[in-house]
Amino acid sequence: MELVSSNKNRRGRAQLIADDGTTLFVDFHRCSNYLPGRHVVILCDVTERTHAEISLRKSEERFQAYGQQHQEIFWMMDATTQEVIYINPAYAAITGTGSESLHVKSVFIPRTDPPRGQNSRFSPDSRRP
Repeated sequence: MELVSSNKNRRGRAQLIADDGTTLFVDFHRCSNYLPGRHVVILCDVTERTHAEISLRKSEERFQAYGQQHQEIFWMMDATTQEVIYINPAYAAITGTGSESLHVKSVFIPRTDPPRGQNSRFSPDSRRP
């Protein structure tokens, strides 16, 4: 890759191969002819961040595939705000309502029959017969 081949300024990300064969990722900023005949290239090693982004992307893809393939309802909720941040398509298929109805604060989806001896957010008096 030619970083200083043209007379234009350019920014981007490049993949480089080190002498030992390892792959490096760098963000670069190139300034050609900042003075006549003078060029500057600034490189910033972003290999670790790029590998983390790739790992996160793969993990998200696996999670989405899991959510799309299973027929059981499952969801993720932000522990701080108690907002539903993900619910799989099985919710709409089973309940007949869209997942939009769950994107509200302080939502709680109770089990219909909590196991004996376990606490639930509902007192026995508040359950419907």
